[in-house]
Amino acid sequence: MCSSLPPYSSSAQVRVARRPRIGGTFVIDAADYGQTGPDFSISADELTGYAAAIPIELPPDLPLPPDNFSPRLFTRPAKSATFGVRAGRLIPGLETVPLAAPDPSPDGLWLFGANGHIVVAWRERLDAPFGAPSVAMAGDFQAGIFLRDPEVSRDCRRLYYVQQEPGPPPAYSTFSLRVAVR
Repeated sequence: MCSSLPPYSSSAQVRVARRPRIGGTFVIDAADYGQTGPDFSISADELTGYAAAIPIELPPDLPLPPDNFSPRLFTRPAKSATFGVRAGRLIPGLETVPLAAPDPSPDGLWLFGANGHIVVAWRERLDAPFGAPSVAMAGDFQAGIFLRDPEVSRDCRRLYYVQQEPGPPPAYSTFSLRVAVR
């Protein structure tokens, strides 16, 4: 699953890309699977989605709501259905936590995210709220190093993430894909 962020918008349209076999070319399905916030990720059963930032569009002159960077939860009854409510709902336990790129573990008990650091929140059961996130990997704000976009592997032994650090003009930042292995 993937999402694209239209210019000047905080909503993203969910699309599915499929390929006939490993090594084959992905083809994006024409079906629309709903709108969510950006940085969309999905549970192993593909029925629960997670997104970050503001999942509603606001005029640029309005102040942002206090939960503006809190992650959102989206659900659907079947893989062929759309993710219903475009605004989603705040994730229980993380209602006031600013968190980008939320990504669930395959069992749904851990939720990885980024706030300049890579953080992780845990819950005892799928119907329980998440606890406060803790730092799993620290960025170095003083040196201008920010960690972003975590993605955990199916066996939970690898954590993929992007490291942003200062770079030369004109971009002023470099981005590198990193892997932490345990």
